[in-house]
Amino acid sequence: MATYYVSSSGSDSTGNGTVGLPWATGHKASLTATNGDTVHFEVGTIVETVGSDWDVGVSLEGHGATSIIHSHVTGDYSYLYSFASGSEGTDGNQTISNLKFDGNAIACWGAIYIAARKNISVHDCTFQDFENTACVFNAKTAMYDPGAPITYATGNSFYNNIVNNCSNYYTSNYNSGQLHVNGQDGMLIYGNTMTQNTRTNHDGYLIKYYNEQFGRGIKIYNNTLTKCDPIDDSMDWNFCIEMWFPTGGIEIYENTIHGSIDCLGTTKGAYDYAVSIHNNSIGYASLRTYNTSGNNAALFFDEGQELTYVYENEMLFTGTPIQFYPDGGNHVEDIYIYNNLINGIGMAGGGGWNVLMAWAVSPGGSGNPVIDNFNFINNTVYADPDYAQNGLELPDIGDATNITVRNNIIQGFYYNPINYDLDAGETLDYLSIENNVFYDNGTNAVAQQGNAATHNTTQNNSTSAPPFVTPGSDFHLTESLDGIYISYVLIDYDEISRANPPDIGAFEYVSGGSTVTATITEAGTILDSISAVALLLSAATDAGSITDTLSAIATLLSSLTETSASIDTLSALALLLAETPEETDALDSLDSILGLLASLSEDSTVLDDISALAILRALGYERDTNEYGEVKYASDGSAAWNDAVSNILESGAGTDLPRATAVIYTGTTEGATLADYTSAGVFVVKLKLWWGGKWITIRTLKVYSNTLTSHNPIRVRDNLTWKLIDLLINYIHT
Repeated sequence: MATYYVSSSGSDSTGNGTVGLPWATGHKASLTATNGDTVHFEVGTIVETVGSDWDVGVSLEGHGATSIIHSHVTGDYSYLYSFASGSEGTDGNQTISNLKFDGNAIACWGAIYIAARKNISVHDCTFQDFENTACVFNAKTAMYDPGAPITYATGNSFYNNIVNNCSNYYTSNYNSGQLHVNGQDGMLIYGNTMTQNTRTNHDGYLIKYYNEQFGRGIKIYNNTLTKCDPIDDSMDWNFCIEMWFPTGGIEIYENTIHGSIDCLGTTKGAYDYAVSIHNNSIGYASLRTYNTSGNNAALFFDEGQELTYVYENEMLFTGTPIQFYPDGGNHVEDIYIYNNLINGIGMAGGGGWNVLMAWAVSPGGSGNPVIDNFNFINNTVYADPDYAQNGLELPDIGDATNITVRNNIIQGFYYNPINYDLDAGETLDYLSIENNVFYDNGTNAVAQQGNAATHNTTQNNSTSAPPFVTPGSDFHLTESLDGIYISYVLIDYDEISRANPPDIGAFEYVSGGSTVTATITEAGTILDSISAVALLLSAATDAGSITDTLSAIATLLSSLTETSASIDTLSALALLLAETPEETDALDSLDSILGLLASLSEDSTVLDDISALAILRALGYERDTNEYGEVKYASDGSAAWNDAVSNILESGAGTDLPRATAVIYTGTTEGATLADYTSAGVFVVKLKLWWGGKWITIRTLKVYSNTLTSHNPIRVRDNLTWKLIDLLINYIHT
């Protein structure tokens, strides 16, 4: 295994690839490097005039954005660097990292093409100004061969990259993507910032299928995806993610998406679900000016759709947030949409087609599709009658059965909160519209035209004003609104446990409101400090109250100088580190506490176990993941962290020192063994703190059992507790 060097000061004719005599181009290196070798690009700009083919096992690395590879490669379907094999499933076993790829003002077609290889990671790279794509992961050998591969590609990943201006919009029938994906199994796409907004109605998509197929078991998370705003109504679609024919286990979560997600022809295969879309922020900062059927939405579901979950998403300022386009003969079945906050529906200036949810036959399609088991539960929907027309459009394009609409708040539509219009030959059977709040709509009643639904239960729907903290901005409740118990809706948008019966809307009512106050004094014990901070942060429900709370705590704790008070400070800091949201203002308020921590030198034996974790964090122990998604803590002597954790995670109540544990529930029953809850499919984890002789719950999380493996650690919606929760789950496994 050798390392070869490429430098802007090197020479392809006189160099030999050593650090002292580097080559001038990657192309020269590609002719020599073989399996197990690494090609290192020095700081500077490398100009490539011809494309390069790289062997399996050859990794490329650089110094980040200062190692620039400038492409002068031209021609349709011509890529700067190709990693292609002649047999599906070939083990690439290579990485491409810490490089900047420049497409020469979109003169180059694409940067990286990967075909028929597995175990390739592209990470910490920058891609800019390529005509059609930054990177293609194609599981097949042929560049164009529509459909799924015989052998899916496994172990591939694309993460922590910056991509700008690398996709094109041709016609309504085809647009390229910055990242193309075909036939991938378990691919991880995370931590990327991808932007396409510079081509004046010719901006393509961001993450897109390839060869008319996407993959299975793909996770897309923690990305920031930005698609351009249209300049008129001629641009048909605003997709940030477009998936064709995925075959199960697609999970899209914790992304910020300025655009939409499109799912076409999904099936669940051997997975527990076809698609799960959760905990994303989808939409825009304000109402858009243009609103064709496709350029102002959040979610599209085309053709057939199997078991799909859409929950705990924020959808902001979109014209028609959710759209279904099945075709004749398609089945749309087992759809669960719940705990979503949908705010600001409409189009700037009014007009346009602005509804909460629309159903239509797929463009160019015909016939009556079949819709079964569609559920719209515990959502908060807020519109402005000046901008939005109708609310929830029920399936009225084919034969629909088992349609359930319960526990929702639907407010502010010009006409009706719910409507449907059954033409001849269309049916809607077993309809439940119960325990919703319809308020400030033109008519707070269900509008029905054409044929009536059969087995229709519409009852217990209120038309009173929902008790929002601040209508239009803070949709937490100031009092309880009892709904109907739903077995799979165990927590709310904030991951707070649902009561039985649950409250209506996306948020469960929390007694005491969203602003919490408490007093921590110098006389307080270690236990008092920890429990007070934990309760403050678990009860605060908006960024403002959390920020105010942290500021007050920071001011108080920075003044403490006595030894006992310093120990209190460390204990409180541990909870702050574990629970602080990532808003800049909230983090800024910790500066004085962190400064105090740096000055302390007490004997560690007098510190409680949770404080030891805080010290390790302050010493630079960072949470990270390996190539399989497993959690690790990177720092010299990381065993110290694990030792501290093992002290925290001892169960029992033999001491008043604080201890933490995770309690697993299936439904309402505490699971006794690992098998009890892994067989349940969906269960709840409660993070508890031992305080005052009893366990108190400070955080509740819903978990799918198939995600609780060594390769898929638990994921927390709002990052308030991941520092401790990941470790709790690891402890449960052992």
